[in-house]
Amino acid sequence: MTTSDDYLVYIDVDSTFAPERVAAMIGAIKGSGKVDKKVLSRVMYYKPSTFEEQSNIVSSLYELWRRSHYRLVIIDSLSTLIRGEYGIATIERQRALSSYIRTLQLYALKTGVAVIATDNVYQIEDQGEENLLPSSHNAFELSTTRIRLRKSVGSKRICRVEASPLIPEGEAAFIITESGLQSL
Repeated sequence: MTTSDDYLVYIDVDSTFAPERVAAMIGAIKGSGKVDKKVLSRVMYYKPSTFEEQSNIVSSLYELWRRSHYRLVIIDSLSTLIRGEYGIATIERQRALSSYIRTLQLYALKTGVAVIATDNVYQIEDQGEENLLPSSHNAFELSTTRIRLRKSVGSKRICRVEASPLIPEGEAAFIITESGLQSL
């Protein structure tokens, strides 16, 4: 259950956070149609510049949770910084990222806070079929629920649940509008 005192933690590795967009969507959800800037005061925003900073933020989440009530952590993206610092395929990188993801999992289990993390993908062709794979196999293997988003025609997007012990596999179409996401 969420309250007006709840916070959101956003770890913005890929510089994708748009505060005005979040405020506009909340205004649309409330039905006012107005930009709700008050909601932005409930966002704890972090912009790490190294993987060590990113890891330290995640390591401090439990203590932060004890001081501030929040229900959601968004990390965009898991592997951008570590890939740049460690290279594409090193054992040290895999170990560091695995430890980082395990810390997130334990944190979510202890607190009940939802954690949503994105990861970059790369395209491979296998037996004539194109596949998108996460740049981090650790993220792929250690995720509780894997969702793949893909662009369709125009502003239409497809969300596919690929693996989850909590919800059935399937897909849904939606579009992105000024007021947020709209089911099709």
